[in-house]
Amino acid sequence: MVETITLKLNGELKTCASDLKLPQFLEQQGLNSRLIAVEYNGEILHRQFWETTEIKQGDVLEIVTIVGGGAGGEEEQGRQGRQGEKRSRGRRGAGEAGGAGDKEK
Repeated sequence: MVETITLKLNGELKTCASDLKLPQFLEQQGLNSRLIAVEYNGEILHRQFWETTEIKQGDVLEIVTIVGGGAGGEEEQGRQGRQGEKRSRGRRGAGEAGGAGDKEK
């Protein structure tokens, strides 16, 4: 019979087989190991050590998923639009309204 252990994953208690290495545990949790960073018992665990790290009773894992950039929701798009307006205002030429060549009357 396989012995099970309990550990914390992102604050939630999880159980797994006692003889699991970190990559197998991550796979069981449905995580893509190429897109995550792992904190193992309070320390960032470099990927080169994952294969040799055995999950033990009471371990504490914090997993952060890496998310790619791109345009966000409406709030992000609005912020990008406002930044574009600021840039275009600063680029007006001497003959355009509001440009550096205009003099107050």
